[in-house]
Amino acid sequence: MRQEVGSLIAAVSGVLLVQVPAGALPAALEWPVRLLGILGFVGVLWYLLRRWRQPAPERRPRSRRAIRTFVVCLALIVVGLLLGLWLFTQVLPAPALIVPWIVILLGLHFLLFAATFEFPIFERLGGVLFVLGIVGGAIFLSFTPAASALTGIVAGFVLLIFSVASEEPQLGPVRSSRGDAS
Repeated sequence: MRQEVGSLIAAVSGVLLVQVPAGALPAALEWPVRLLGILGFVGVLWYLLRRWRQPAPERRPRSRRAIRTFVVCLALIVVGLLLGLWLFTQVLPAPALIVPWIVILLGLHFLLFAATFEFPIFERLGGVLFVLGIVGGAIFLSFTPAASALTGIVAGFVLLIFSVASEEPQLGPVRSSRGDAS
């Protein structure tokens, strides 16, 4: 699997996490944040299309067992999402905790993705999202309901930033600026 597939998943998740919670922002911030999210997404798509044209580095194919484990874990994450939706809307009177919960689950998804397909960049993304979701939920419960929307928006921009991150930067040859003939 190409890294660009994971980057595309992160970008789509990112733009959704910016657009949906942006509605909870004050009117003066809502549209600039939405526009910045859309521009970021378009920029990520442009970058990924340029990278996709380059040949992908050879990677060891994943075993069937690894793929099965990945699919089972993804199914468990979906079950966790549904249980979280039910818990935060029906049992606890805190539907605003859904956004931090989704961020935590996205973090778990990218940790799993990184482990299965051996992309360390997504391991870092998963860790950041997991911690961000926990901190956002804790701030929501302790201080302010606005933390829920901000958690989603910050997580969305983190996803967009990591979408263009590369494990191995594609740098050209180093040129000497002194006129050395070496």
